[in-house]
Amino acid sequence: MREIKVEEVREETVEDLCWLCVPRERREDPAFLKGVEAKIAWVKERLASELPVAKIAYVGKEAAGLLHYQVHPKENVVQILCIFVPERQYWGQGVGTKLLATLVEEMKKPQPWNGGRRPEALLVHTFPGEIEGQLSAREFFLRRGFQQITDDPDLLVLSLVPGYRYPPSFRVETFSPPPPYLPQPEDRGCVLIISGPSFCPWVFSWYLKGEHLLREALPEAPIRWIDGVKDPEELKKRGGFTGIVVNGQALRHSVFEEEEFVKEAQEAWQKGGMR
Repeated sequence: MREIKVEEVREETVEDLCWLCVPRERREDPAFLKGVEAKIAWVKERLASELPVAKIAYVGKEAAGLLHYQVHPKENVVQILCIFVPERQYWGQGVGTKLLATLVEEMKKPQPWNGGRRPEALLVHTFPGEIEGQLSAREFFLRRGFQQITDDPDLLVLSLVPGYRYPPSFRVETFSPPPPYLPQPEDRGCVLIISGPSFCPWVFSWYLKGEHLLREALPEAPIRWIDGVKDPEELKKRGGFTGIVVNGQALRHSVFEEEEFVKEAQEAWQKGGMR
């Protein structure tokens, strides 16, 4: 195994980071091309804020793994959003371990984003998604010292200071919810699919799934897309919300909850109005 080198993502390596999440056989898929475009915009926004965003592991010149994280200065903790080694050839080679170890060692030191303090803990809310034969995220973190300290089996914590206690008011989620939807009069009488800068390049394919479900459930409803990356003003006037809106109502259910998603959309179409 060649040497594994871990680097913080920078402007020159944004595309390396964003393409890592996309299966090689789907890199010409229009949905993933849009998804990568949305993720590039998301990463660049965060780089512009001068807060850390992600680390990339290189084996030779090839990007082999990533670790996404975000810092919470107020709570003085670091949340791991995702750690991923996509190619089977790099499994079991220490890529994920090196990514995590690099972050842990870095966060044992004072940080500029929290006023020069040492972060108190690393937090992660794991989720299923491992490929057959790949270690689950939960097992990966448990084997590296993280512990379950609440009733939530997916919320794991690695304390960096003695006596750390997880604040009950703080919610750690894998995917942060979008800002609240700000209704617009022209959003009535149609289905609106609003995309924007996104942490995950798969999100555009999920929107396509939503479009397919709604074309079957609401064949009479016109569907309009808003691309918040190319038309940020349309995104801004809706409060920065990304997701699916039916007849002026933002849907709460995801496309993975197909029955609930369709039922909520049909009810919104029948009721109309705004909330």
